[in-house]
Amino acid sequence: MARVLAKKNIQKAIVLAGDEPAESAQDKLPDGHMRLYSYFKPGLKAGLYGVESKQYIKASHDNLDDTLSVWNYRGTGPKNTPIDLKLNPATPVIRQEFSVQAPQFNLDPKLINTFYPPAGHQDEGRILPHIVFNDPHVPWLREAGVYYKFLSDPIDPSTTPGPSGRNLVPWMALIAFDPSELQVSGDDAIAIGLSVPDKPDASIKSYVASKLPADGAFQMQIGEYLTKIKTNRIYYEAGYEGDGSNDLEDLKDSTDMTNVIFPQKYLIKQILGSKTTEDIPNPIPVGEDRIFEGQKMMAHVRHINTIGFPDAGVEEEGYYSVIVSSRTGEVHSNNPTPQVVHLVSLEHYDSTLNQPSIIGLADTSRIGLVSLFSWMYTCIPESVNFTDTMKAIAQDTQFLKPPKMSLGSLIQVSQNSPAQQEAAKMLHDRLDKSYTLSRWRTSTGEETVAFNRGPLVAGPTPIVPAKAKNWPKLSMTGKDYQIFDRDLGIMDLTYSSAWSLGKLAAISDSPFNAALLRFRSLVWTKASSNTRMLTNNMAQPAAILARANEAVNTAHALPNNFSGTVSRINPHSTDAVAPDVTSPEVAPIMTKAIQLAVDRYSSDVTGKSLYNDFHLAQAANADWELILNWISDTLYLAHIPAHYLFPEPSHIRATPTISQAIVPNLPPEALRFFFIDHSWIDAFIDGALSCANHLEPDYDSTRLRVKEVYNFYLSSNIHPLEGVSPPVPRFGFIFRSSVVKAIPDLKITVTCWLFDTTNQKFVEDTNKPPRNPVLRLTKMDDFTILCLLDCLPEEISEIKIAQPPHQQRYSMGESLKPAADKSITAELLVRMLYTSKDAPEGTGEHGEWKLLPDGVTPPGTKDKNEQPSHEEQVSFYNADTRCINPIAIAQVVNNKLRNSQKYLNKYDDPVPNACILGMELSDPAYSLTIHQPKDTPPGSGAYNPPTGSKPFDTWTRQLWTGISPDPQPHDPQGKLDTANLPSQPLIPSTTPDPNKIMLPGTGTLSQVSTLTTPPRFNSSSIITLPPFNITSSPGPQTIPGPQFTLLIHVDYRPPPPTPMLANNGQPIYAPMDYLPTDTEYLYDIIIAIRRKNPNLSPGYKLSELRIEMPISPDDKDGPDSHGIVREPLFKMGGYKGPGVRMVRNQRFVPTLYNSVDPAGKPILGVKLIPRSGRQDATIQLLNDGRTNELSVRLAEVELAPVMQRINVAVAQIGADGKGLNKVVNEGRGIVKLWLRESYVVDDKGTTSTVVTDGEVRSVQRGRQPTLALVCVKKGGGDKDLLGNNV
Repeated sequence: MARVLAKKNIQKAIVLAGDEPAESAQDKLPDGHMRLYSYFKPGLKAGLYGVESKQYIKASHDNLDDTLSVWNYRGTGPKNTPIDLKLNPATPVIRQEFSVQAPQFNLDPKLINTFYPPAGHQDEGRILPHIVFNDPHVPWLREAGVYYKFLSDPIDPSTTPGPSGRNLVPWMALIAFDPSELQVSGDDAIAIGLSVPDKPDASIKSYVASKLPADGAFQMQIGEYLTKIKTNRIYYEAGYEGDGSNDLEDLKDSTDMTNVIFPQKYLIKQILGSKTTEDIPNPIPVGEDRIFEGQKMMAHVRHINTIGFPDAGVEEEGYYSVIVSSRTGEVHSNNPTPQVVHLVSLEHYDSTLNQPSIIGLADTSRIGLVSLFSWMYTCIPESVNFTDTMKAIAQDTQFLKPPKMSLGSLIQVSQNSPAQQEAAKMLHDRLDKSYTLSRWRTSTGEETVAFNRGPLVAGPTPIVPAKAKNWPKLSMTGKDYQIFDRDLGIMDLTYSSAWSLGKLAAISDSPFNAALLRFRSLVWTKASSNTRMLTNNMAQPAAILARANEAVNTAHALPNNFSGTVSRINPHSTDAVAPDVTSPEVAPIMTKAIQLAVDRYSSDVTGKSLYNDFHLAQAANADWELILNWISDTLYLAHIPAHYLFPEPSHIRATPTISQAIVPNLPPEALRFFFIDHSWIDAFIDGALSCANHLEPDYDSTRLRVKEVYNFYLSSNIHPLEGVSPPVPRFGFIFRSSVVKAIPDLKITVTCWLFDTTNQKFVEDTNKPPRNPVLRLTKMDDFTILCLLDCLPEEISEIKIAQPPHQQRYSMGESLKPAADKSITAELLVRMLYTSKDAPEGTGEHGEWKLLPDGVTPPGTKDKNEQPSHEEQVSFYNADTRCINPIAIAQVVNNKLRNSQKYLNKYDDPVPNACILGMELSDPAYSLTIHQPKDTPPGSGAYNPPTGSKPFDTWTRQLWTGISPDPQPHDPQGKLDTANLPSQPLIPSTTPDPNKIMLPGTGTLSQVSTLTTPPRFNSSSIITLPPFNITSSPGPQTIPGPQFTLLIHVDYRPPPPTPMLANNGQPIYAPMDYLPTDTEYLYDIIIAIRRKNPNLSPGYKLSELRIEMPISPDDKDGPDSHGIVREPLFKMGGYKGPGVRMVRNQRFVPTLYNSVDPAGKPILGVKLIPRSGRQDATIQLLNDGRTNELSVRLAEVELAPVMQRINVAVAQIGADGKGLNKVVNEGRGIVKLWLRESYVVDDKGTTSTVVTDGEVRSVQRGRQPTLALVCVKKGGGDKDLLGNNV
């Protein structure tokens, strides 16, 4: 559903581009147009109907014609013989009866589109409440009555040939009441039948004298209304006389619920009555006073083009019926006054007024009317209307971030120190880019703070948030997407949380999760089967059959005396068991097979091209169709909860006023623009596609290929449109206001600049239809509309937010303010309407709706006053009853339009109708327009177009899959090519280095802060630090000695024991205590750091810990002047792997750095900084387990070969794994390391550093010898625990 509007736009473009003619536009409304109807009569109104059928058969024979009539009848002739219909032509036909159902005592809420004023809102007393229905037939589904004939059929026929009548009285009316007018006293309740003191069972249960309903409506069963309310109700029996008596009995037994109000009799007659004028062309039959004929003017139908409405797109046109109240709100009070609006049934109201039992009731008696729908609002003297609200919103418009005032105060307030001032500036820069601070619980359980934001940001973002070579193509856990801000010391969880949310959303979506599981299984089965057949040298069945056919043909062609050698049709398959598909030898073949399998199952049914949901061809695999649609909907922000789209509430609320208290329950008033962070969406999709992965735990090739194939879909053209690929949102806005609640179908249109290739400049788009950049327009809740666009701000010419034609206000004139004598006269100004096609004003949204001249405006005008006179205005409105006179207003307006001298012969309809009244009582339609600045100094008044001399750059959305050279075409056939088995993807990214790609600027629309400096990635970047020359020795305010030990070992074996010291002070190493060099593959090393005495609590405050390892400066490493060789751990150029990370203890943040040792030679360092909430940023060494172990993993290392072999003592073990108490000297490379521990020793921040290095020092008398900090290397490769080469 998220892409309904986008697909509708593409469908239009395909129709216009095709050879076939578009659908006939005879009855289609252009954008911005509306067609009105006085009524929409259904084919059959509600009621009981019968069908009688006769068949006439005519035959000719012997020059004679014979006619036979056949029909269904009841009864038989003598002796049960059939009746001879020729002899008995009067035999009655059996009538087939059927009933047309329609609402009567209650109304389905789904029929209601909207109503105004909204429930709980405020508006002026002059406003006439109205209700809009989604079905144009609703007001005329039933007959209003049977007592008067004019209530059954259309009335007021036109003098010209056409419909039988121009107006039709509806069966419902909308009435505004004061709550006090519906309050039923105890005596009234007894008189009505709501309360029967002596018989509680005969009372209406909803009537409780001490707790009367606020809206005055009592809920009861339909049967109770017809039986317990014996007199004071509508006389429904009038509609069920004769054959309908059985239906009436069914109603009296009905237990369905309805709501009933009890206004006084005189009030009902005042509200529903109307004075009949002599100008009504239809003569009044004798005895009919048409007591509520005026209601015919209060309902009409609007046929509207719905383009630009939220959630529109399935149908471009809508028919809406509108009922307007003939009674205004309270106009006499200067204080807010509650009003209750009821949609009441008028069915059989005419018969009720003519019933003797009702005529005999006093005028103050109460009559029960069925209420179909109701709501309450507050009537106030002056209200904030659409214009004022939109002006206030426009003044507060900004991009999606905290209010400008709040951001400004963050850097304007002076801090205590320059460091705090700089920190405030950094925090301001983060918040200015839509970030928010969130509570974060680390994997070890501590609570801290982290940066976070959703996919909607205040400025354009780079393709990836870190350097392209470091940003991962995919993640198995989401932690790869965490970014550490080293300037502020705060983790950025933006993309990591997006990955986790995507996985959660996919797991929660059962159909998608199941489809992904089936698709993965299908791909893996096909790929592994092809791989095993290839590695076992087994031919495909199709190839076997082809070769067999060729061999048979060859054999037939051989001579009979053939004596040559004979070979096998197919080569021998291998007898040995093939390696596992995950083994290094087979992995490249399996990777290629997975790519081809995904290609095959992502094609359409023809097998010739990739499935594209904008084309007619169906998908070859239904699961792929669901997966593709799910990913595409995600690009339109589907599946993402609102609190992730807007994680900070202040981003989408109006700027608070300092002088006023913040009231959280008030509706928000905000218009916020945003860019879409595509990296966030990529992380979300990567997390979603990681689900159902049970077969590739280390590297998800299937997921990567799915993203590559989807990128091919995004870059492919939509046939037959040239250069048009599937559209993807880039920009948008969120509109939150009480206006949305009042007018839910706000019409939003966006137009873009068009590049004129002839004149090489940008002009307004005048194409019919113009390009529609709106891809999604939806209501998120009652107050919020989300709009997504496929263009950037500089491409936009205009954004217009307008009232829709069917959801405007209706009011009684410009004002109903009491005069000095407290009298109220309506001020209804007539606007010109046209029946002539040559109207002087434009049509559509650019048309003007001018007033008839009043003889005063503009000053010096020569036009005569054509507005209604004071006497006519007095007849329009009764201030005592607050009721308008619909017939009088329609008649006067019709006369004014027909007799206008300024617009002579522009209106010639002689019949006043509901359309006229519906238009003249409407408030003007207003709109908020956002556009580029206009010409200055004023010229033509046109908007300033972009100044570029070429079209805007085309942009194709691509999911991040890294950078891969040599793009190859998509192969939907999925045939395994054995000639060349590349390990690179078939569809690599065709974009240049993402580190150099930035989305276009924001032009002149607004100044937007851009993310110019990408955040540094957490575990990949290597920084450069100066040499660390500070050391310390035991003494005052120093640490007595090292508190940690260090051991480096490979990750595929358990850690070896610490070397033992022999009697001569030389270390004895375990057999497996070495780092192998000259290996076939890269491996990870574990730098194990542990507390020496974890059971003690010295309380030292550790601030950082550094491990430094030597790098070869030239890969030669010859001896120095003293003949000493510096054994390097890494080759020249240093470490080039993916990075370092903590093994278990997440209380520390690891950072890689390059530096030099005291001799000026290069080293690689690992710096560990505690994640601390303390002011001095330290962690104490206590007996709490928090600092016992600080090990890190350095991934995919490539060690330097052994430069100088030194014999070291290596303990020997037997075949049973037990020690032999024997030591053998073996050649090893000895790598000297450094371990630096820095501590804060006082409140001033003084630090003390303890260094452990690889130098062998002489043992002082009385002291135990200590081990030098070294690791040993061994050449010749290595094997893992399973015997495989490393």
